[in-house]
Amino acid sequence: MPVSGGEAIQVTRNGGFVSMPSTDGKWIYYSIPAKGLWKTPVAGGPETQVVDVADPAGFSVTTRGIYFAGRFDPASRKTPLQFYRFDNKKVENLSFFDKPLYLYISVSPDEKWLLYSQLDQSSDDLMLVENFR
Repeated sequence: MPVSGGEAIQVTRNGGFVSMPSTDGKWIYYSIPAKGLWKTPVAGGPETQVVDVADPAGFSVTTRGIYFAGRFDPASRKTPLQFYRFDNKKVENLSFFDKPLYLYISVSPDEKWLLYSQLDQSSDDLMLVENFR
C-alpha cells in the first residue's frame, strides 16, 4: 500500500517470504523457499533472482550488499554467513554459525554488528483432548 494511502497493490507474482526494503527504498528484497533471494522494484516490475540459495535462514540488506545465511553444511554441521556484493555481484563466505538460525539476521547501518536469532532447541507436546466438541 502506498505510504500516502490508497489501494494495496501486489508486488510479487511468485510468492515471497521475509521481505526487506533496499536502503534507498527503490527495491523490495525477499526470499522464496527453495528458490533463493529475489528483488522487485517498489514501483512494480519484473522479479529478479539475486542469490540462488535454497532456503535462506535470514538476510539483511545494506548499502553495500546482502548478508545472508547460506546452505547448511551437514558435514561440518554449520551454516555459513555469506555476503552478496552489489558492486561485483559475487558471494563471499565470511564466517559460520555453529547452531541453526531462526529466520532473521539484522546488520547495523555501519555494518559492524550482526544480530541474529538461533534455535537452541525445539520440541513439541502432543495433547489428547477427550470429549472435544
